[in-house]
Amino acid sequence: MGEFGYSRDRRPDKLQINFGIATGINTIPTALTIQRGNAQDKKHIREILKVISKVIEKNSLLIFDAGANTKANKERIRKLHYHYLTLKPKKVKTYKKYIREFMRNLKEGNVEYFEINRRHYSCVKRKNGEETLYIFFSPELYEDQIAIKERKFERQKKKGNALLKKRKPQRIPSEKGWVELIPQLQKTLDAMENPHINGIEGFFILESSVDEDPKRVLRLYKEREKAEKFIRALKEGIELRPIRYWSKWAIIGIF
Repeated sequence: MGEFGYSRDRRPDKLQINFGIATGINTIPTALTIQRGNAQDKKHIREILKVISKVIEKNSLLIFDAGANTKANKERIRKLHYHYLTLKPKKVKTYKKYIREFMRNLKEGNVEYFEINRRHYSCVKRKNGEETLYIFFSPELYEDQIAIKERKFERQKKKGNALLKKRKPQRIPSEKGWVELIPQLQKTLDAMENPHINGIEGFFILESSVDEDPKRVLRLYKEREKAEKFIRALKEGIELRPIRYWSKWAIIGIF
């Protein structure tokens, strides 16, 4: 079943297999698909839809992340008589457009506030044809994401400091004779801005074929997000590459 191909963890020499698991809100798996190689989510979900259409009732709500969120996939889901709830891909330009709309509604007082698990959320809901968009902001999420990006920038600066210590003059031959290359350090007087902070921190947008109460919609999305949220935090916080296993002990574990 393995297949060679693109590898984000820089191991294209290893055979890759992609698993897709569908679970209910109770976290009990209801469908499993296996694809050759490093299949993209937006392609893998097509195979998942073939399986779940045999085991899940019509009008069920399918919840998935941004990786599988495409116009074609959402149309497939509706043609199969299912509903969907998904995260809108975080493209900065697109998000900033909706953030401006959020801020306009905030000034007009058209924002809904609520709390889930001691986290505060504000939401603006808008209709986009047959689809409903839920634009959320959380101050706690904002603080978490800023802290992660600040730590990442600090690690990069420490790495840069280590490189500065290694700078040495070099002497190379050329047609004009020996050339001395002397490293030059140029300092800036302005404060360094964190390049990872893009202005959409704390915001996220959910898209759904269902027009429902924002708090209930967010609760549903959070239920399917538990395991993925942990992996995403690891990837964003310590820049973890996709996890691969090379032996059965990587799965069974050695105690």
